[in-house]
Amino acid sequence: MSSWNMNKDCCSWEGVTCDEMSGDVIELDLSCSQLVGEIDSNSMSFQLSLLQRLNLSMNDFYGSHISPQFGRFSSLTHLNLSNSNFSGQIPSEISRLSKLQFFLSDNSELGLEDYDFKMLIQNLTQLRDLHHSGVNISSTIPLNFSHLTTIGLRGTGLYRIIRESIFNLPNLETLDLSCNDQLNGYFPKTKWNSSISLKELDLVGVNFSANFLPESLGYLTSLQRLFTGGLQNLSTVKLSNNSLKGAILSWIFSLPSLSHLDLSNNHFSGQLKDFMYNSVLVIIDISENQLQGLLPKSIQNHESVIPINLALNQLQGPLPKSFRNIVNPTYLDLSYNSISLTNENKVKSTVPQSLEYLYLSVLNISRNHLEGCIPKRPQFATLGNNSYEGNDGLRGFPASGGCGSNLIPEKNNTTFVPDEEAYVMLSSQKPNRLSRIAEELEYRISMRNRKKQ
Repeated sequence: MSSWNMNKDCCSWEGVTCDEMSGDVIELDLSCSQLVGEIDSNSMSFQLSLLQRLNLSMNDFYGSHISPQFGRFSSLTHLNLSNSNFSGQIPSEISRLSKLQFFLSDNSELGLEDYDFKMLIQNLTQLRDLHHSGVNISSTIPLNFSHLTTIGLRGTGLYRIIRESIFNLPNLETLDLSCNDQLNGYFPKTKWNSSISLKELDLVGVNFSANFLPESLGYLTSLQRLFTGGLQNLSTVKLSNNSLKGAILSWIFSLPSLSHLDLSNNHFSGQLKDFMYNSVLVIIDISENQLQGLLPKSIQNHESVIPINLALNQLQGPLPKSFRNIVNPTYLDLSYNSISLTNENKVKSTVPQSLEYLYLSVLNISRNHLEGCIPKRPQFATLGNNSYEGNDGLRGFPASGGCGSNLIPEKNNTTFVPDEEAYVMLSSQKPNRLSRIAEELEYRISMRNRKKQ
């Protein structure tokens, strides 16, 4: 290091930390130090037997091999060799560092023999964070990961089956097995042992055989980031009541077999993207998030969708021009957003004409920015005032009252009975009878999808 002054105590050098009592060097942080060339195996540095932390990341060691002498750092707890242009095999001597807790060696030019990889996991019982992304391991996944909190093995050539036990590591916080296209697996159907601790899960590029995400994902109460792919047969995505943040994963909107999407009660933000056309999509519930921007026009193109619940977001209008393509809608909840409805002539109105032709059992457009009169269609007269309240510019309570002289057609006294294909998205305040209907209809939908396969 050019800044090191040989006439001064080495404990004063940049990147060097010494023990206050003994004066022994316990930490070397040489990251981003423009170090170049090979590390001499006879270097005095390997005699620092009390060294606890060593960071050599972001340098250029000219593709040289990692010296077996690294195994002499018997007190080492943290080792960072990432992005420093090392090459060749990670020496087996590293597995002797019994106190190692953090090992980061992200580098596509490095390799790790199958046997050495498994010995490293077996011997380093104090290891908590393992980051080997890009390292050519070409191995199956070891069984004894129980002590790890972070597993970063992106693009390492792992293959065969992801054992269910890896999802049940009790202290696991981050699991990244992405970009391993020879890796196969499925999610556990029961509650994971890592459900309380797991914060990030990245499985993009891993092959999953299931066509649904199981209910067990709902127990991941600490999960903040979920990345997955290779799920072209996925029909059900239910990730409600978690703590998921950020934008909704883009691949979800292009799943060709998706029939049931429930992302409600999370912390998703950003704009709601357009859905790819999908003839089997029947359920959309993305309520209680922090989504912003305009409502996607693509919603009007899904003729099979029955309930649409986008309530409790920050979405804005106008609504799509036409909902007539939706054949069987029964439930539309856009409440607690910032929607101001506009017709084709850019003139503000209460409800676009296309909505007037939908036969909805539930319509909730309350707490928005609507203006004008409630339409004088029979079905709007059957809905309670709580479907419209909280819109300062809206007139006609009860429905259409005081908005002209046209009379409302007499109510039909026939009791509404949900069609067997109807599916109503319910909150906890809804009657139990309707909840049972929803469960029965979900079963019918799943059975229908199975028959198609």
